[in-house]
Formats: sequence, C-alpha cells, structure tokens
Amino acid sequence: MVDGCVARRAGGPRLIALADRPSMGLALRAEKLGVLDVLALPLKREALANALARVRSAVTEVAVPLRPSRSTRRGTTPSWARARRCWTSTN
Repeated sequence: MVDGCVARRAGGPRLIALADRPSMGLALRAEKLGVLDVLALPLKREALANALARVRSAVTEVAVPLRPSRSTRRGTTPSWARARRCWTSTN
C-alpha cells in the first residue's frame, strides 16, 4: 500500500521513517521508497532535529550534471607510465 502512495506522489514526498528496531533490510526498503532517514524509537530530540535539518537542506539542493567518464581500453598503459618507462630506460 505504501508503494502505491509514494509512487503516485508527483515530485516525491520527503519522508522520515520511525522503527522500533531498524534493520539494514528496512533501511534498504525505505531508501527504495524515497525515505530520507530511518530513526530508531524511542525518538531522541537531537536525532529528529538532525533529520529535519537534512530534509530541509535536501529541498534546496541543486543537481549538478557530471561529465561523461572517459573509458580506457583494458590492458592499455597510461601515458605517464609509458613516459616513465622511456625515461628510466634512457638514464
């Protein structure tokens, strides 16, 4: 049921999950649903304040596009290694 509610929401909600005994499986499932943080119960004031601060900062973040990586062929020697090999063979 939660999957459908989250998927229908345009722009994605900003969610914080609370759990008695959070586990890695729960954290991974929550991440897939778009949950920004999973907090353990009983809830501590400082943990909630930090989580809310992270949610607020995520609202103002701007995505920065990354340059495409230059792939190198497997088995090729980097140019610096070739230059070093040439330099050491002549000296």
